[in-house]
Amino acid sequence: LADPARTGRGTGTPGGPAAAAFVADRLAEAGLRPAFDADYLQTFEAPLRASPGAQAGPGGERRAEQAVTSNVVAALPGHDPTVAGRCVVVGAHYDHLGYGAGPRISSAPRSGAGEGEGSLSPELAGTVHPGANDNASGVAAMLAVAREMAREGPARRTVVFASFGAEELGRLGSGWLVRHPPPGCPVERMQLMVNLDTVGKPVGGRVYVDGTSSAHGLRALVEAAASGPPPLPLVVTFGGSGGSDEASFLARGAPAAFLFTGADLDYHRPSDTPEKLDYAGLMAVARLAARIVRAAADGAPLEPVQGAA
Repeated sequence: LADPARTGRGTGTPGGPAAAAFVADRLAEAGLRPAFDADYLQTFEAPLRASPGAQAGPGGERRAEQAVTSNVVAALPGHDPTVAGRCVVVGAHYDHLGYGAGPRISSAPRSGAGEGEGSLSPELAGTVHPGANDNASGVAAMLAVAREMAREGPARRTVVFASFGAEELGRLGSGWLVRHPPPGCPVERMQLMVNLDTVGKPVGGRVYVDGTSSAHGLRALVEAAASGPPPLPLVVTFGGSGGSDEASFLARGAPAAFLFTGADLDYHRPSDTPEKLDYAGLMAVARLAARIVRAAADGAPLEPVQGAA
């Protein structure tokens, strides 16, 4: 995903569709079925930026250029008919900044992993921003969870695996999915959403888990998952939403947990390259995510906390 041939996976660049196809192929190899009919891709349009030559709209504003992009969505159907229609979502955005030029359109507030409107090395605009940590690492962890769950077999509840497009433009892909969820997984019946964003550089084994106040019992579930067996060398902290794709779910009342290992000096720069990742640490995060997902998909219902977004 972070190969320069992917052109930084920017929305509207040639590397974006290639990255989506790569993720779809990996989900198919894991034995997961498409969540939408016969296609892994959930296509939508993303506004990029106002075009200087674009025709003005009714209010005098210039219309934004449009790019067709997609979410990549697969499902592992649950086996327990008593919780049919209940689901757990595992998500990670696959897009990045492309060549680093151009701010996002959305005015939605962002913080944590999502902070920043474009390249933090603007003098290097035009250079591929490979986005190894942000967020090829999260996609790799999500795919590891998908392979593990497919190997172990279905949980009680359906598990949906979603790789979002256009997160860097203001969480557009996750926003599209919560407005157009997969069949059998409406937002109001989502047990939990687990978001993986920028998880490839845990310092001292530390992973931040935000959003655990969005459901009663969620913090205890995460703490149990981190304790093993065997116990994972992780320091888990707790807070609210970190402003990545989990925010789209929290805004619609679905509980969500956000796993994040912290921004660093390579964040949103061309220097965010694969050789700088901590792969053992990344796998520890993936194991934690798999335990959280399995526990949520098999365990007691989680009661959402109203107004947690």
